[in-house]
Amino acid sequence: MNKQELIERIYKLPYVEGPIVDTVTVNRSWILESIEQLDEPQKVMIPRFIADWIVQAKEDGYNIAGAINEAPRGTVDDWLELENVDIFAEAWVNGYTVKKEKRYIVKVKGISAVNGCLKCDVDNSKWFFSGPEESDRYRAKHTIKELDKAGFGWVFDCTGIEIEEAAE
Repeated sequence: MNKQELIERIYKLPYVEGPIVDTVTVNRSWILESIEQLDEPQKVMIPRFIADWIVQAKEDGYNIAGAINEAPRGTVDDWLELENVDIFAEAWVNGYTVKKEKRYIVKVKGISAVNGCLKCDVDNSKWFFSGPEESDRYRAKHTIKELDKAGFGWVFDCTGIEIEEAAE
């Protein structure tokens, strides 16, 4: 239910007008239930790097104009220049949800799946080859950013590597 629908429902409530008193017969539970049904503003969806910048900018004490003007050059600045300033402002004010980044399984071609998947030990950031199974400690599905940061960005260009987009 939106605001206008609630207004129309309230206008339809029975009431009595008179020269001395204005009396409205109202069911309090009905009104509270109707208000609870009002649509909340939908949060915009933004990439993780923009969410990270919003958090950092707020921690640094920027207002929204400062956050836009002082956006880090590169990815954040480029995203804002692509006419996304309105989305950024809405995320700043009303909150946001973060787009899930695609994750990839990196396999060495010609190697058994038991030993051929690139994995990361999240406790110590050490990388190794093993099977595709994941646990709290071992990650086999990686974002492009995680791979780049660890020096494995080259896997996307290597003919000896098979990249498989991981299911959600």
